[in-house]
Amino acid sequence: MKRLLLTGLLLFATGLRAAPLIVYAKGDSLVLKTDGTTPKPADAARATLLASFEADLARPAPFKPPLKLVPPPELGRTVPGARGQIQFHATFPLGFVVNVSLTGLAPSHQYVLLIKGSPYRAGNQYLAEGGPAETTGRYYEFLAITTSPQGHYRANLALFLPPGFYDTQFCVKDPDDSLVVLYADFFKFTVE
Repeated sequence: MKRLLLTGLLLFATGLRAAPLIVYAKGDSLVLKTDGTTPKPADAARATLLASFEADLARPAPFKPPLKLVPPPELGRTVPGARGQIQFHATFPLGFVVNVSLTGLAPSHQYVLLIKGSPYRAGNQYLAEGGPAETTGRYYEFLAITTSPQGHYRANLALFLPPGFYDTQFCVKDPDDSLVVLYADFFKFTVE
């Protein structure tokens, strides 16, 4: 119990939470400045997402209960001790807002965050990568991250997405072998 408490205090004390980040597209992200001087995008939809996310950071809307991120049951790889969780808004204008917390991963290692669909579930057609939406589970590898020297990562993210209803998985993938190491099974959210 003492070890668990000490680990929690160290996570809190080391400031592992990255600055809030908006991902507009793969390879196109914006770190928000805490003093309110984040540059406003010229595109109206992007500017609306930024304004909504800044307002939400100041006065957060309720989040869904945490979803655990666990090793995938198949077609993945287990990293001993790795775990995590996400919390997200069920509905948000022009995007998906999620708090990500990961622990026990390889230290100072790059991973990729992605959402993954299914041709039999809502929102698959909106995901940017993969084969035909009618027959293939599409995905969106939206952000490359690097864990801390202790193997942790925490962030508040807003992901710019087309409006619609989504029923997707959230995955953490190791780009070295392209295998998922943590995931949350299908969950639902709406982009307004």
